Amino acid sequence: AKGRADEIDAQRKCRYPNKNTCGCFFRNLEEHELEKIKPEAKTTYAAYYLDSLGVKGKAKHKNACVSEKHANMIVTKENATSNDVITLARKMQDMVVENYGVVLQPECQLVGFKEYPLIK
Repeated sequence: AKGRADEIDAQRKCRYPNKNTCGCFFRNLEEHELEKIKPEAKTTYAAYYLDSLGVKGKAKHKNACVSEKHANMIVTKENATSNDVITLARKMQDMVVENYGVVLQPECQLVGFKEYPLIK
């Protein structure tokens, strides 16, 4: 069991950023949301749509950027603000809406905002 646990841990370190992230930012799509998707290739994975748009390791706003390892993980640098993260997440939402016609919803809870900062 210890060997298998070490193997899983090593795989996660290769596939996911291991610091300064809250994990996957957007939840995967539900089956009924797939009806809105424009292309023939449909999947429930939010990361698929983000990765196809080239955000991995490239999209950023000030001190928040999309991980180089995973297109659905936002990584923060020193002095990043919640506004940096939200602005980047909104940019990611806008890109997916424009290209695929569906709104990705956050998996994490957004607290401390007077108004909901993303697309509902």
